[in-house]
Amino acid sequence: MAEEETNIEAWVKAHHDIFAEINDYNTKVISFGFVAFFAMAAFVQESAPENAFILAMASMSVAIAIFVFYEVLRIYYINKYASNTAKAIEKLPDDNLLRSVHETKVIWDVRLQKWNAAFFLPSLIFGMIAVALLFYCYWAVLLC
Repeated sequence: MAEEETNIEAWVKAHHDIFAEINDYNTKVISFGFVAFFAMAAFVQESAPENAFILAMASMSVAIAIFVFYEVLRIYYINKYASNTAKAIEKLPDDNLLRSVHETKVIWDVRLQKWNAAFFLPSLIFGMIAVALLFYCYWAVLLC
């Protein structure tokens, strides 16, 4: 039984570390991607084919809406977790406090990560559509 618990703990820790790395990468890519997208959009706005530009902006708007909705949902659950953890800490005996809180947080992080795919993929798809359309606008402006 002890070996099984050790294996489970190792699995949870490994996945937690992977998810933390993915989350950090996603945040950076999305943040810089939005900045770059709108910088390019500002450059081509006046001369781009109107329909393609509008479609690019609409696609990026959907991508941003999905991303923001996910982040708000995630913050809500993080706050809920923090509140529940604070209540639980008050009830834990002193000798189990740090161990219990840490294990609970790691398990919770792994469970929360399942939501990442549900929001990341649609946001990515609409973002890529927007980027493709914006590149079309960009090259249309440069070549005209």
